[in-house]
Amino acid sequence: MGEAVRAQCGGNFDIDPSKEVCQHSPAVWEVTHFLQDPTVWSRDAVYESERTITAIEFTKFMSQPNDHTIVFMGTDNGNLLKFRMDTQSVYETVPIDPGHPVTSLKLGWGDYSTTQLIYGMTRNKLVALPQFNCEQHTSCGECLAASDPFCGWCTIESKCSSTGNCKQSN
Repeated sequence: MGEAVRAQCGGNFDIDPSKEVCQHSPAVWEVTHFLQDPTVWSRDAVYESERTITAIEFTKFMSQPNDHTIVFMGTDNGNLLKFRMDTQSVYETVPIDPGHPVTSLKLGWGDYSTTQLIYGMTRNKLVALPQFNCEQHTSCGECLAASDPFCGWCTIESKCSSTGNCKQSN
């Protein structure tokens, strides 16, 4: 396939080597090369921060009646931000390694898949944190005010609990 064909195609389109012709149409170009046009796909920011976001991980949490997408963001000052997409708000900030940028976040499982963890890494430190810590909330009001979609008030046990850990009445 010669450079003449590539030049004829402007050097920007796929070329079918068997036919030595340009394989393009406006529709194909827009679909396969949409990132090259800055006016297409522009959207408002979901979240803006004073801090630089240095790592990101997310999970989808299914609970009735709603499903939640949770975004975990690491920052340049060593914090983990827990962000709810449905309310577009940070509901908890957890220090990982204060003063050191978070370089990586990964979801994982702890004790035989019973504990959901988020692993955070900085240059000098690796920590495993629970994705949720419902037990830190000691009253119904505090539990609900935390806006943690993983947590809810378990009336039978009178404690803040993850939805899967609340005993059901018989």
